[in-house]
Amino acid sequence: MGRIRRMFKWGISEERVSASVLTRLQSVAGLKAGRCDAKESRPVQPVPEADIAAVKPHVTTPIWGIITLQLLAGMRPGEVLAMRGADIDTRGPIWEYVPQSHKTEHHGKRRVVFLGPRAQLALRLFLKADPDRYLFSPQEGRAEFVGNQYRDGAAAERGGKRRPKDSYSVHTYYGAIRRACKRAGVEHWHPHQLRHNAATVWRREFGIEATRTALGHASAVTTEIYAEMDRGKARDIIARVG
Repeated sequence: MGRIRRMFKWGISEERVSASVLTRLQSVAGLKAGRCDAKESRPVQPVPEADIAAVKPHVTTPIWGIITLQLLAGMRPGEVLAMRGADIDTRGPIWEYVPQSHKTEHHGKRRVVFLGPRAQLALRLFLKADPDRYLFSPQEGRAEFVGNQYRDGAAAERGGKRRPKDSYSVHTYYGAIRRACKRAGVEHWHPHQLRHNAATVWRREFGIEATRTALGHASAVTTEIYAEMDRGKARDIIARVG
């Protein structure tokens, strides 16, 4: 319903729709959970640790590195996939990663991901000489997959003619997880759930305010109220668990 309202709002801005239409749309109440026939979506839950471990033998090294970074730093899938050396400040004991783009940038919010000792150790395997290259390479993942699956002489034929891109897309990453879950015989889970794994642990140990800051989850209205106050707490979180 929100999308429909935004569509008509755009139509009004383009002078294609009467403003009175939007007024009438805004008066329509939203759907009530449990009080209509619309299907209820299940709340997103953390992935069981056993199910995460089960997919490791069925994914390439770059994909497992992405999974590891999501668990340690609580990043969104797109933030991990876009990582480049040029975007990471490695000068201090806690590294700082500033994504080129992120979900809430349109609110004027600066997203900083803190990377602690464990995350740094995981990242060192993927750092490139060229700081502008993406850390997680589909080309390297494809080469590893082909090398593991096919005998000498069959790689070129079976590996496909299309050259992998320079970085993984969210769609490709989700597909790799889906296939790995199927091969491992575990219930399908999706990468965004890994943020919930991190959030569950952090909230239990450090509280909601510091966790919101560490995840970049705060609303635009309340971010400035506590962001500076809690950034020290966010650093403490990553220093201990990341």
